[in-house]
Amino acid sequence: MPWLLDRIDNGYRDFAENREHIDELPSGYLKRLYYDTVTFSPYALAMLRDLFGAEQMVMGSDFPHLLGAIDRAVPSIRSINIPVVERDRILGGTALSILNNA
Repeated sequence: MPWLLDRIDNGYRDFAENREHIDELPSGYLKRLYYDTVTFSPYALAMLRDLFGAEQMVMGSDFPHLLGAIDRAVPSIRSINIPVVERDRILGGTALSILNNA
């Protein structure tokens, strides 16, 4: 999703029918969503963090499928160069804040 933000926003600007049911750029709505980290790519995770912020990221895995094992999910998050407070947020803080508001 992150690499499509500008394209989606341009479609909103360029075509009136895309503005019929929403009042702001689509990226504004997309920045309110939560994103899982199941990609395992440090580059994609860093881009996700830069665009949406650590507070919108939740550690994800495909557990119990071996491809998404926790022992691969956690190191992928730890591999991105971000402050520890943001890393902790992604590893569990965001999920806790979502669940505590439920």
